[in-house]
Amino acid sequence: MLKKRLNCLDENALKNSQQTIKSLQKKLEMSEAQVCDLVPLARDAVRSRHEANQTGILVVGKDRRIAELESRLERSNRELGRELERYSANVRNQSTRSSSGSLKLLAPK
Repeated sequence: MLKKRLNCLDENALKNSQQTIKSLQKKLEMSEAQVCDLVPLARDAVRSRHEANQTGILVVGKDRRIAELESRLERSNRELGRELERYSANVRNQSTRSSSGSLKLLAPK
């Protein structure tokens, strides 16, 4: 009777083990299917992150270029202002000389 009881326990343990194995195999298959679904998503995420980094690098480069161009524009504006001042001074000087020359011509001798 003890032997029969042990055999029965062994059969139950075997059935439980087989059910556990089948359950684990199903879970493994489901997990593998999920991994197959997630791999393309992960690739897309990596690609998107890379593109975002590249875009960030381009934006930083563009920002630097804009800052450089703004600096050059300010410098050019200052130089243009100085040139304008010199030109205005020259025009005033010539105007003053012309006026004083005309006055000399009109002055009695």
